[in-house]
This record gives sequence, C-alpha cells and structure tokens, in this order.
Amino acid sequence: MNEISLSIIEQTRKHLECLHGTDIEHADARQLHECLARAFVEQYAPLWNACRREHASKRRAYYLSAEYLVGRLIYNDLMNAGIAEDISALLSEKGRDLAEFEDIEAASLGNGGLGRLSACFLDSAAAHSVPLDGYGLRYRFGLFRQSFEDGAQKEE
Repeated sequence: MNEISLSIIEQTRKHLECLHGTDIEHADARQLHECLARAFVEQYAPLWNACRREHASKRRAYYLSAEYLVGRLIYNDLMNAGIAEDISALLSEKGRDLAEFEDIEAASLGNGGLGRLSACFLDSAAAHSVPLDGYGLRYRFGLFRQSFEDGAQKEE
C-alpha cells in the first residue's frame, strides 16, 4: 500500500471527525467526498504550487467560459496521481466504495456540450503542462436551462 494513499485516508478520517463528527464508515457520500478531496488537495498542494511558480515565469493562456461540466474531479485526481486503486482498496476495508460519489449531484454549470468541452480543454492543457488558467462565472444554484427566443439565448 502506497504511503501517500495511507496518509490521504488518515487525513480524510481526521477531517470527517473534526468537520462532521463522524467516521469513514458512517459519513454520508457528500461528507466523505468533501473530506477525501480536501485530504487529497492537502497532499498535493506543494506540487501544484511548485508548478504554478514554474509557470509564472512563462507565457500564460487564460480561458474564460460561462460553463464548466467537470464532474467530480476526485476520480481524475486519484487516477492521475496513480493512487485510485489504493484509495479504493482502503475505503473498501471500511465498507465504502468510490462509486458512492456518483449519487452526489455534480456541481456544474450549463447543460451540455460547451461545458464538457471547457472541462476537456482545461484537462488537456494540464496533461500537456500548458500554463493555462480557466475562469468562469459562479452561479449560486448550479445548473441553468438555456433556450433561444427571437434568435437570442435566454438562461433560466
């Protein structure tokens, strides 16, 4: 078992205890997702910050989109870090499954193609180490419906 994976699970346990007064076995899917993601970010923040510093001295690209359909990034994060199987096994020992996160409504904007395209564009840039920052609008209630009236887009 990978030392990083063990550390992430331990941090997840601590976050659940401190933030929600529960443990891995009894947390609901949203609580577990939140605390696992937080523990992952804490583990990898030094690497991300080093990458940001390296990119700060280079030309940068900026991407602005009103829609991002990124889904639950924890799957990608764990896979890209090479620890998805370890984390899955460690959670399984406690009677939990990463698939539980699929029941959580995704925090997303928009309703389809452009949102997915934006997310793929950012993911591709990261995979190729392109210094790119994505910016978007923050909507309080998540998804919105788009329609066209008299040739103009209307959002609800």
